[in-house]
Amino acid sequence: MRARCLLITSLAATASLPALAQPTTCPVSGKVSFSSADKTIKPSDLVVYVANRPRALKLGERKRHDIAQQNQQFVPGLLIVQKNDSVGFPNRDNTEHSVFTSDRTTVRIQPTRKAEPEPVAFLKEGGFRIQCDIHSNMRAWVVVVPARELATQVKPDGSWRIEGVPAGEQLFKVLEPNGKSAEVRVSACAGDTPVLVSLEGNEGPLLKHFNGSPYSEYQQ
Repeated sequence: MRARCLLITSLAATASLPALAQPTTCPVSGKVSFSSADKTIKPSDLVVYVANRPRALKLGERKRHDIAQQNQQFVPGLLIVQKNDSVGFPNRDNTEHSVFTSDRTTVRIQPTRKAEPEPVAFLKEGGFRIQCDIHSNMRAWVVVVPARELATQVKPDGSWRIEGVPAGEQLFKVLEPNGKSAEVRVSACAGDTPVLVSLEGNEGPLLKHFNGSPYSEYQQ
């Protein structure tokens, strides 16, 4: 009888143990297999982000970032920002530069020299190629994402890792500078299997001035 009582007590204690809590967030990692006819684009030029997790920001929380015009280059050449953040393009050269985006509408800065033009708000998700209307060698890329903390630049070997991804089905997007993208749905926190994505990039565009005319040979 005593043995039976001990068994019943043991089963009751086991039943009363709380179930292990499932994680609410977790890291997600993966690798991008990338190829492109544009040999100037490398895996480290790619950005991976969670596309279905927009995060609303109050006006005071919107951030200001900078891409400097320095030594006839844009620095940094790749910038990831959150939707509605602003980007300034300070000209630190004693040379005129004029900045515009490939969509011809988001950024249009007239020629400046040693100046701090008004920053520009990026209101749409996606990739924006930045050019100088005077120097064709000056190029940069701004990637606008729904939540900055859920985005990352791909490493040279194609690998990437994003911390703090909410549990559940998430849509991951990979974007390359010439506009091609790939998407994959992932059940975050359901396992640690790396996310594998293949992306074949677009050919590089024929760069032109804001008005559509070609750059002169001496500017290449």
